[in-house]
This record gives sequence, C-alpha cells and structure tokens, in this order.
Amino acid sequence: MKHILIVAVLALSLWFIEGYQYVRAEPKLEIKEIEFNFGNVRESQDLKRTFKFQNNGDTPLIIEKIRDCCGCAAKLLTDKTILPGEVGQLQLVSKSTLTPGHDSKIIYVHTNEPARKIVRLMISWNTQIPLAPIPKHLYFGEVEKGKRAIKKFELHHLAKGVAIKSIKTTSSYLQVKVIKVPGRTPFQNPVPVEVILGSVAPVGQFQAKVLILTNDKERPVIEVPVEGLIKGNINLFPKEVFFGIVRKGESPVEKIVISCPSGNYLRIIKVQSSLPFVDTKISAVSRRKQIVISARLKPDAPIGEVSGYVVLSTNDHYQPKLHVPVYGLIQQ
Repeated sequence: MKHILIVAVLALSLWFIEGYQYVRAEPKLEIKEIEFNFGNVRESQDLKRTFKFQNNGDTPLIIEKIRDCCGCAAKLLTDKTILPGEVGQLQLVSKSTLTPGHDSKIIYVHTNEPARKIVRLMISWNTQIPLAPIPKHLYFGEVEKGKRAIKKFELHHLAKGVAIKSIKTTSSYLQVKVIKVPGRTPFQNPVPVEVILGSVAPVGQFQAKVLILTNDKERPVIEVPVEGLIKGNINLFPKEVFFGIVRKGESPVEKIVISCPSGNYLRIIKVQSSLPFVDTKISAVSRRKQIVISARLKPDAPIGEVSGYVVLSTNDHYQPKLHVPVYGLIQQ
C-alpha cells in the first residue's frame, strides 16, 4: 500500500511539472518603447525611429505581419523569426508635412505570441514652418484682357529669428506690394502682401510665382504659385478639332464657331492648317456675328495619329493669331 501511494505521488508531481512546462513553452515579446515623439521638426524632414524588442519566451517569436499606414513605412531590420533571448528591430520611416502643427503615424505588428497578438507602435512630431504664406496659392480666375486684378495673402512668422529680406515675382506682368499697417513697421508679423496682375498680361493661361527671400538657411526662398486665365475678345467653341477614330478613306467634317462677345467687328483674315491632309474654310457668317470654320479630313490622310493645328489670322489687336489643336486617329 505504501509503495502504491509513493508511485501515485510521483506520477502526480510529474504531471504538474509537465503541465507547468507546457504553459511556459511559448514566445514572449518584451518592448520598452512603443511611442516616440520627435518634438519640433521642420517641414519635409525625413523622420526615422528604430524600435527594439526581445523574445523572453521559450519558443521562437514570429513577426507574422506588419500593417503600416499612409505616409509611414515600416521595415523589419532583423529576421521575422526571433529566437528565445534574441532582439529584433523594426524601423519606422516617415516625413513631416508642409502644414504646421502636430502629426502622428501608427503601425501594427502582428505576432504569434498568444497573449500579445498585436503590438501598436506610434511616432509623432510637431511641424514648425519658419514662414507660412496664407493662402499658399493665388488664383486670379478669369480676367478680361486689358484689366488689372488684385489678390492678397499674408505671411505669418512661425519661427523665431526668421526675417524677410525681400519679395519679388518671376513675371514682369506681376507686381508685389507690402501693405503698410498704421502703427506697425514693415515685415512685422503678420505681413499683408498685395499681388497685382497687370493689364498688359497676354491672352491665355497665366502662371508665375511670388518669391519670398528670407534669412533662413534651410529654406531661403518660399514660393507662392500664381495662376489665372486672361480672356481675350474672341471665343471659340469647341476649343479644339477632334475627328475621333475614323477608318482610312473616310472624310469627316468638324466645325468651330467663333464669336466676339464684346461686340467689336471681328474678321478672319486667313485660315490655315498645319496638316496637309486637313482642309479648312470659312463656311458661314451668322447674323449673331458668329463665324463658322469647317475642317475636313481628306480621304488620303495617312493611317496613324492626327495631331496639328488650325491657325486663324484675325483683325483683333490682342489675338492676331489663334492656334486651334487638331486631333484624331486613322485606322485601316
């Protein structure tokens, strides 16, 4: 009886020991840092941080998946299998934006640890911009030829020690003027700036930049894009000739209606085509002072892409020549 009791006790002890060992036979991820703040950074600055973690378990720790987010890339610097006692490294890479203020990025690491399947890592920062134009882009919209247009923006000092040296433009049609505010010295924060689009700007799409020169070594020049559309006296509809997809030998005709809303007398002096296989002519002049131009694709036009211009010579002072794009595709 005594021998049976001893055997039973030993068997029970062995069962407890095996059960205890079974419970501990798993990986265990230990990580001291799960968040990191870069503090104050400059705009468009590259940001990198490496997070270290250790497998303090009894079996291999496996990084099964890394789920990153927009604007932040996660890179495993070590093998995805971390043996007991070994250290793994994961690097997060991001870039600060052009907008001042706080920002953060979060990624999720999926592992095979039963008690910690997902680990959340975060990096954060505060973007400081030395000098911020508000708004960052100036759009004049549609401006009639011969008229001036004015837009304004403000320069806000967001960093200490940054000073404005001068303000200029990339176009002779643009002028900039720092507005004087009573009781304030020039270039005192914020700085109101007036941008004037001159009346001599040519007809068509207008693009230029306002350049703010500063004493900041990292960003000595700050650019403010400027756009607009200078409208002339002549309207075209449509603004291009598109023959579409045609078969070899076909001869489609497209029309352009030309009008002058200002009421000025408009005369088309000459109509030409840059393509030898496109015929053009003035087909009609309506009572509404609209001129219709016809463009015909000749049957002998070669197979391939059609790309060129219809050139209109007019009596208009601002728009003596108009170039109308011609497109199409000829197939066998």
